Amino acid sequence: MSTTIFYFSGRGNALYAARMLAGKLGDVQLVPVSKAMEEGADFSADRIGLVFPVIDFGMPGIMSRFIRKMDLKDRTKYIFAAVTTGGMPMGTMTQLESRLKKKGLKLSAGYYLVANGTQESLDAWHQKTDEIVSAVRDKKTQAIDNVKFLDKYIMTGLANRLAAVLVPNDDKKFFTDGNCDGCGICQKVCPVRNIEIKEGKPVWLHKCEQCGACFNWCPKKALQGKNLAARTYHLNPYVELKDFFID
Repeated sequence: MSTTIFYFSGRGNALYAARMLAGKLGDVQLVPVSKAMEEGADFSADRIGLVFPVIDFGMPGIMSRFIRKMDLKDRTKYIFAAVTTGGMPMGTMTQLESRLKKKGLKLSAGYYLVANGTQESLDAWHQKTDEIVSAVRDKKTQAIDNVKFLDKYIMTGLANRLAAVLVPNDDKKFFTDGNCDGCGICQKVCPVRNIEIKEGKPVWLHKCEQCGACFNWCPKKALQGKNLAARTYHLNPYVELKDFFID
């Protein structure tokens, strides 16, 4: 059976997870969500996977927009998700389940992959992806875990919804220091084309996803800011810069 995995990644964890699943499943097409949004998405595969990180206590804005545009004639399509998290998934999976339900679709199975940068974390990923692959191959349905009221309705329900309004403009706080040499890498890796280079410096266009790609992939660490994306440096060691060039 064929599978298409749509993924969104800034620091590389979600991309690595998507690749790990693809390698174990076989006959998988990996598609960046940003590309699917620009060029249109093909949902003809037997199974559809969604792989993305938790951002601001819930789903990244681009994933919500992608699901709103999902056009599946087959409402029984098997859809599964693998969500990467640093350890605070909150109500992300139930949020995804709700988004799909509004489109008349069902989240058949959802899994969290905890990424903390340790070998133990990597070993756990291998075990968890084996579990995911086993379920997906047989199109097994997994009940989505119930979450605490605080996590579901306050952190994800309210905080993530507020972030969806505020985060796109949060890049107004971004700037470069004297180390910036105008290389343009930040522009090339931004998954939503939120950066232009003007007079040798990046200019943000206020549609930020707070994925951290520009900060983390800058070879000079010349980007500065005050939000979480600016303060959290991490790159998955199993991905490369070229994997994030959007053109």
